[in-house]
Amino acid sequence: MRIATLTLCALVAAAHSYATPVFKITEVYAGLSGPDGTPDWIEVTNFGDMDGDTGVLWYDDESEDVGAGAQLTSFMLSPGESAVFLVTEDVTATSVDEFRDIWGPVAKVGTGPDGGGLSQNGDQATILLG
Repeated sequence: MRIATLTLCALVAAAHSYATPVFKITEVYAGLSGPDGTPDWIEVTNFGDMDGDTGVLWYDDESEDVGAGAQLTSFMLSPGESAVFLVTEDVTATSVDEFRDIWGPVAKVGTGPDGGGLSQNGDQATILLG
């Protein structure tokens, strides 16, 4: 019985050693100006099997280069959890409040400024490990 218990413990430990967060962009919004608009934003979701810190991620709109991108705000995301990041150079102290006024009570709203805004004429959004 002791050997079976040790084997089971080893299998469980091995399974946990491969657990990892997997971040993916799940929504993109090319913002609109005006009183009913918000800055560009991306939603990032953790599809992995353990918590992960979004602070290790960088956003860029075209070059796929960390040096040209911007570090995302640090949030711990559990598996299946998402966060929204405003991606504009014009983030102000009230940008997050304005976002929530328009889009509703999103719990985790951060920023990824200076990574390049999104064009409504075709663009891309990329997240990279820093």
